[in-house]
Amino acid sequence: MQRNLKEIQLGRTCRGYHYSGELLSIEKTYNKLTSLDEIKTAGKTMKKNIDSVHTDLSLRLPIDFPVMKLQHVTDEKSLQEILESQSLKGRGDHEREEFKDLSFWSADICPDNIESARQQAYDKVQHVRNAGIFQTEMKEQYASSPAFDHSASRYGNFRLSFPLSYLLSLYKTQHCEGEEPQLRILGTDIYKQEIAHYIVVHRPNIDQFNDLPVVPSAQNISGPLPFVYWMEERLFWRPESTSRSLKLKICEEDCQVRPSDPPPRSRRSEPWRKKRAYEPRCVWNELVVAFHLPGNGRLQLPKSELLTNLTPCDVLQPYLGKTPMQKHEAKHIIRRLRRV
Repeated sequence: MQRNLKEIQLGRTCRGYHYSGELLSIEKTYNKLTSLDEIKTAGKTMKKNIDSVHTDLSLRLPIDFPVMKLQHVTDEKSLQEILESQSLKGRGDHEREEFKDLSFWSADICPDNIESARQQAYDKVQHVRNAGIFQTEMKEQYASSPAFDHSASRYGNFRLSFPLSYLLSLYKTQHCEGEEPQLRILGTDIYKQEIAHYIVVHRPNIDQFNDLPVVPSAQNISGPLPFVYWMEERLFWRPESTSRSLKLKICEEDCQVRPSDPPPRSRRSEPWRKKRAYEPRCVWNELVVAFHLPGNGRLQLPKSELLTNLTPCDVLQPYLGKTPMQKHEAKHIIRRLRRV
């Protein structure tokens, strides 16, 4: 099947691009964007961000994260619907055809695994000159993107987190008639700074996803490990980039601080704009696991477990939800819900 980049539309605006059936690398993302006859603003910004950091060693430190848990973040209105129905449903009205009837969850990486990965990342570059001087900054820079932030989200103030094995078990019982659910590579979303990899979970014996490759097992892989794979009944993720910005420039010869002064203003710049310290942007990876729930299907979870696994979080910009609030407000609402 021939696949091409498809624009992700928000009204008449191109918000980004989607590529079906493959988890694109940073290099492939750049090449796919370059091959377009006309590249929109989102693609131009992504290319610019890749250009600014593509030689950095920070993008070539493949470290494996076990995906033990998934998280679903939402706003207060949607949370109420989830609690009342004791279930999560797919977006049957999703404006994107490839995302219809899906319930979206993202990888919830354990803090211990994040700290371990930061040490591994430093170990891989400690031979670089000046690495010892910047050891703390190197570790803090790694796994600093929104994909690893447990305290804030762009999608709401209420965070549900469950073990992946538990969610797959529920899906198997409720939607697969006891057979094993299938995990396939849905594709890649490309935004201005984020490269999001999507995996779809679906029931067996369904034709809709037949043209998509299955998530491979490590024992069946002869070459380099892919971005997502199974090993010993555990799902692993090895993102290329985990940093929102790269304050350090790390190459084989040296490590140094990138310039932090704001870029020079043009003559037309508004004098009233507040000056901000310039941070070199870096593209970053996200892993999304989507459960296929067609025909008004739902993934049912007891209300007691939903409330037990519910935590508040701050709003992260750019915010994509509907009704943002302060974290303390969300915390108060959760306390009230647990008392009912």
